[in-house]
Amino acid sequence: MAAVNNILNVKNVYNYTYNYDYTEQVAVISNNQRSLYLGLGLQFNYIELCTSLQITNVTSYNTN
Repeated sequence: MAAVNNILNVKNVYNYTYNYDYTEQVAVISNNQRSLYLGLGLQFNYIELCTSLQITNVTSYNTN
């Protein structure tokens, strides 16, 4: 799994602030620049794992 955020490095304005007499508008830009996330998901079947490890007295359960 991978995710990319702001791949073109666009300056994201998320608010504006003004000087003391409101004659000048200044953009407040996010500190977040580009980001890349890489992840890995693993899923194990508990009953099959216990069977392959020869663990006894394992009860089946329903996750619904």
